[in-house]
Amino acid sequence: MSDSAEERQAVSFDSIRLKVGDILQMQAVGTAETTHYGVRYMGAVKDASLLFTLPIVDHEGMWMRLNGEYVFRTLTGSHIYAFVARLIKPRAHPYPYAHFSYPESVEARRVRRSPRIKLELASAAEKADATTVPLTFLDLSLHGALVEADGPLGIAGETVRVTLPIHLSEVNRKLTLEADIRNVFEGERPRYGLEFHRLGDDDVLLLHFFIDYQIAEGSSGGS
Repeated sequence: MSDSAEERQAVSFDSIRLKVGDILQMQAVGTAETTHYGVRYMGAVKDASLLFTLPIVDHEGMWMRLNGEYVFRTLTGSHIYAFVARLIKPRAHPYPYAHFSYPESVEARRVRRSPRIKLELASAAEKADATTVPLTFLDLSLHGALVEADGPLGIAGETVRVTLPIHLSEVNRKLTLEADIRNVFEGERPRYGLEFHRLGDDDVLLLHFFIDYQIAEGSSGGS
């Protein structure tokens, strides 16, 4: 990520200050599996184990390899925290959850500036008058985007609601983002510079993964 400045440091698990119910992204380590699953933090016994809900696949708790290692990531404030934990004991009742090993270390990464990626991703926006206009994302960052619309979206200063399709392996989700129009470039297909309103931590983390994934794959997104 050449256009982003990042700081990494090792911190304690307590530094994350997780609250019961917080959502983290989980991914298997050392396998061909690249899917990110959302799991909820249930609690911890210091230096013993962590408890997380299990992902639900086909209406059941996902099968997971005993003693398999998984990386967990979450965003709190301006830091993305990541740690590896080993599956100790999965449980099916009263609902799917599991004990994981207490992490020996946690990496904290501070992202000072957001990378901006180029892509061609078809979507749509809802204007201030509630009408919908098809558009294409031409570039994207954590803070905004450049889009090309099939018709007028509005004038500078107006707010629109854009839909961003997120595709991460088996994770398919649409983020609905409110954004202010900052720049207007007139033409047969006008272009608009958009600035996103403040996102929730879960949406920021998912968007960050999507941008990192596009950079790693070297792809142009796709519709």
